[in-house]
Parts: sequence; C-alpha cells; structure tokens
Amino acid sequence: ILSDELLYNVYLPPFKAAVENGVATFMSSFNEVNGMPVTGSRRMLTEILRGEFGSEGFVVSDWASVVEMIDHGFARDTKHAAELAANAGLDMEMASPAYEKFLEELVREGLVPESQLDFFVRNILKTKFRLNLFDEPFVPEDHPGVFYAPSHLAKAEDAAIESAVLLKNDGILPLKPNSKILLTGPLAHQEKDQLGTWSFDGEDHPTVTPQEALEKAVFVEGLSFSRDKDQSRFEQVLDAARDVDAIVFVGGEEAILSGEAHSRASIRLPGAQEELLAELTKLNKPVVLVIMAGRPINITDSIESLNAVLMMWHPGTMGGSALKKMLFGVSEPGGRLPVSWPKSAGQLPWFYNHKNTGRPATPDHYTHIDDIPIGAWQSSLGNRSHYLDLGYTPLFPFGYGLSYGTVEYGAIRPSVAEVRKGKPIRIAVDVLNKGTRSTSEVIQLYAHDRVGRITRPVRELKCFEKIRMAPGEARTIQFTLSYEDFMYYDNDGNYAVEPGAIDLYVGSSSAATNKIAVEIK
Repeated sequence: ILSDELLYNVYLPPFKAAVENGVATFMSSFNEVNGMPVTGSRRMLTEILRGEFGSEGFVVSDWASVVEMIDHGFARDTKHAAELAANAGLDMEMASPAYEKFLEELVREGLVPESQLDFFVRNILKTKFRLNLFDEPFVPEDHPGVFYAPSHLAKAEDAAIESAVLLKNDGILPLKPNSKILLTGPLAHQEKDQLGTWSFDGEDHPTVTPQEALEKAVFVEGLSFSRDKDQSRFEQVLDAARDVDAIVFVGGEEAILSGEAHSRASIRLPGAQEELLAELTKLNKPVVLVIMAGRPINITDSIESLNAVLMMWHPGTMGGSALKKMLFGVSEPGGRLPVSWPKSAGQLPWFYNHKNTGRPATPDHYTHIDDIPIGAWQSSLGNRSHYLDLGYTPLFPFGYGLSYGTVEYGAIRPSVAEVRKGKPIRIAVDVLNKGTRSTSEVIQLYAHDRVGRITRPVRELKCFEKIRMAPGEARTIQFTLSYEDFMYYDNDGNYAVEPGAIDLYVGSSSAATNKIAVEIK
C-alpha cells in the first residue's frame, strides 16, 4: 500500500528520470500497488507512464505476469487477464500465452478496442525501426566483438573495485607486500557463484577467483559452500592459520540464495561460517572478512572481533584480481552503500529517509533492554522510536564506505541564506586529503525540511559527487540547488514547498553532522 506522497516522492522519480533520458522500454512488475497488479494497472501503465511522464516507448510484461494476475485474485482466467492487461496499456506479453490465445478474440468482441491493438503495434514497430532491426535483424558474422577481450576484463575488474564497499578497517589494510596470507572460506574459489544471481550465460572457466588471484596465499577452504555445516575441516584451517601474518576469509551467500523469490528470514552468514570465523578470531591474528552476497549480511555479533570487512557483492568475472589489488593497496575500494546496512533482519525495512515520528529516538531517550529495571512500572520508560535490543541506528548508514585515505570536511558555505524561485543556491564545502596516499571520496548533500504540509523525511539525498584526491590535496566542492529541488508532492497531488527552514548536511554518508540551515522564501 503506497500513498501518492510515497509514490511521487520516492518510487516514481527514477522512472520519470528514465523517460526524460530516452529509455525506450519498460517492464510491468509482478507485484501489486494499492491492491492492483501493475500488469493490470491502467493508472501505472497509461495514466502515469504515458500520460504524466510522456513515455513513447512500449511496455513488456515480466515473465508470465499477465497470467499471474489469476493467482493474485485479480483475473478470473487467462482471457480475463489478457483483457485487463491490454486495457491497462501493456504492449507486449512475455512468456505466457494470454495475448496469443485471446487478444484477437477480445478485439472482435469489442472488449479491447482495435485502436488499442494499433497503438501497441505502432509502439513496438517504432522502437524496432529506431533500432534499425528491419535492415539489420542479425548480428553480422564479421562483428568485431570478442568475448573476454582484455579491455573488457579490465573494465570488469574496475567495476568490481569501484563497487566494493570497505565497511571496517582498523589499519590492517592495505596488507604489507610480503604478508603471508591464509585464504579460507566457502566463496574463496567458487567461479560460478562469484558471478551472482541470474547469470545464466556466465561461464566458470574465465572467472578469476580469489584463490587464483592470490597464488602465493595458503589456501584451505574449510567449508565447501556457503550453507555447509560440516566442521570436520576446521582444524586444518586453524593449523594453517597459526603460521601466517593475516587471514582472509571469503564468505557470504552462494548466488542461488540471492535474487528474485530467494528471501531469507535470517540474514546471518549461513552454514557454519560464523563458527569458523569465531575460531579464527581467537588466534590473535588479523582477520579480514570479504563478503560476496546479493544483500547486506548480519555481522553484528562478529564485527568487533574482525579487523576489516569488505563487501564485494557479487563481483563478477574479475572479482579475484580486484580483491588482490584492494588487499595490497594497488587500488582502494570505491563503493558506498546504496542501502542502510541493518543490525539484523528484525530492523528491516530500514530507510535512511524515514520520518521523524512524534517520539524521535536520541541518545538521551534510549533505554536498552538490559537496562530496564526488573518489575518496572508499565509505561513507555521514556522510550522513543527504536528497538529495545538494537537501538535506533543501522550497523552502517546509507552512503557509507571507507577508503584508504583520510578526508576532512570544512564548514558548509551557502551562497545565499534564502532560497527563492528563479534564484538557485550554491553550496560549497572544502575537503582535504590528510592521508599519505591518493584516495577517493563521495561528497553527499542531504536536506531536511523542518516543517511541511505533510511530514517530511529526516534526510533526503539531493546531490553527490565522487572525486579523487592526491595526498595533501585540498578541493572546494560546489553543489547547486534550485527552488524546485525542495518541492514535493502531497497526497492531494500538489507539488510545492512552503516557506520555512531547510537543514542541509554535507558529508560522507547519510549520518553526516556537518550542517547549516537556509530559508525557503
């Protein structure tokens, strides 16, 4: 169930931006919105996508989402599903046969206007003409493309590095060049799983795993796959660990555990991974946890005993060589979290741009479950919006990610104190790389509208910029915001902003405290 406020302020803007930037096709999702499957929603596919956003391309269903409207309880049978989808504005059906079997019949019966069929055909043919598919329908045999070209592999490696997020580093990384490493964990040498979910055509043999890249490391797998609960080889791992300088544990989730229709009630490391990690951390050796997974993993109980944590998601073909470069400082992880990282599944869903509520949590208004007196009087105990056992913050905030540098932020400098229509505001901030090596930083600007005609999020990301800085380099970063950048929709469809104070935050994540206030006039 989504209010218009959430639809227009949070969920629809990426689709509107896609239309504005020339995206030609869209896919209707499986899910329902406000009780109506999107594949059968005229409001979504026609009124909003085409009417309000001006899309001139076509819409294809997700796999069999037309007939799945029967299971939703929205369509009586396959024919009725075809009727609902066609009248909603779905141009093309994927996989299921509802259009093939019944669309002509529906048109003849007048249940779907012939003009609607003409509209679908025109949209599809128009896109094919733009792609020149009638003159060149096939890839020519002499096409110069080459699988696994060196330049492509280099880009794949760069992508793995730039998307990896360094979550913790107590100084162990980068490792010293001659460090003797124990490489262990169930995903240290899993070629296919490294490619991630939905990699149907992915091939095992070209994939470079951590074991292949770290050829000088001592390799003892310990666990054969991420769900492996067999602890019989733990002693082999521990024996090898006693004779090394550092331990690199590559764990997480094998690819099949992520992706569509692969939800987990617990997001802890599966199998016996936590048990093996716990034994390794008892050896008084530095332990680097490298996570390969399609979602954040609950490492709350392990984080304190780990020296470094690197999230690589599913890094793809060159994940192993990318990891080697990051471990030894040839490159540094360049990613930042696109989600808030929860302390456990019980915190989900967690959004950085949540509402403040009438009882916002603060350090002064938080009573931990262990601090509640026995026999306490049945009241709220002064508690605010938080979990008794997990507090009111995620483990890592949206936008977070460490580097191998040390970047310091100066005060925020607005060009004007008041924002008016037609007069943009420029926000400047000085950043300094105080480290001894080149580094990257993602400077992020967030806004909070203190008082609105409807309640507003505590933070909204407005701008960001990724920069690279030499040792000792100082830079001035400037963002420009217009009056319209502060406008928002309410549930009556009004798009506006009221006069009043806006808090602006600039920093390295959504938890930034570097703050100024400006006035909307």
